[in-house]
Amino acid sequence: MAWAHNGDVRLFYEAFGDVADPAVLLLNGAGRQAIDFADTFCAKLVARGFHVVRFDQRDTGLSSDFSAAGSDCVGLAEALAAGAAPVLPYTVADLAADAIAVLDAAKIERAHLFGRSLGSLVAQLVALEHPQRVLSLTLAMAFSRAIGTGMARDRLERLDTERFADAEAFAVRQVDTARALGNPDYFDAASVRTDALAAWARGVHAGATARHFMVGLAAPDLRPRLARLTVPVQIIHGPLDKVIPLDMAEETAAAIPGARLAVLTDMAHEAPPQLWERWIELFAANATRTWRRL
Repeated sequence: MAWAHNGDVRLFYEAFGDVADPAVLLLNGAGRQAIDFADTFCAKLVARGFHVVRFDQRDTGLSSDFSAAGSDCVGLAEALAAGAAPVLPYTVADLAADAIAVLDAAKIERAHLFGRSLGSLVAQLVALEHPQRVLSLTLAMAFSRAIGTGMARDRLERLDTERFADAEAFAVRQVDTARALGNPDYFDAASVRTDALAAWARGVHAGATARHFMVGLAAPDLRPRLARLTVPVQIIHGPLDKVIPLDMAEETAAAIPGARLAVLTDMAHEAPPQLWERWIELFAANATRTWRRL
């Protein structure tokens, strides 16, 4: 096992492929573990000539557990609506610092970043705060400002109170979520269940999804800063996404000079194997293109 540290926070990471190849750091969505970028997905990137690093973000899997901090999506939403300063267990800046800690521990000077959902926001901030460490950005299910504003109170309450008694309860939740949010043509209950049980065995932290969602609720608006980016950017989104509307990806692309937006008509808020080849093709093309500010 390999570990990175950001202060007192311990982060599990693992690498695949030849260290001499260009590195790609994979950044997950809310509450998702390193293994959400499946072994097969990582192997496909390695076959394309990349050194792949995936890690458990704080509060997931084998990395530091913040369960003791609880969660308060409802209180946070009310504070934000009143114009008050948000109080969070951790912020997107903390998650970005974690990503840099992983690169440091893996002795990677510069990397391509592939971020999904919340990971797309983290990737943008890493590129803004540490431009010398980033070679390119590929952002799937992308957003660049606060998400979830106006969400019904009952949905926020469900996030705050969501706890699982055992592996079976967690697997049922994951299957129900995949059924609700994914493309029905790609829904595979058995596969989702297998992945959920694997995640449970590694460590599902009570309230982690809600705490990660709080990061998204209180996200800073990065759009005014995105014009500073000087690396190739590929955004991948789909009209079936029920979590992050397509227009949030479109506005992110519009804010970044030279950014490319690929709209996959069969893509929802998920990462089924049916999308992997297209994602990797878009990532590889972006990682190898040359872009310079005019």
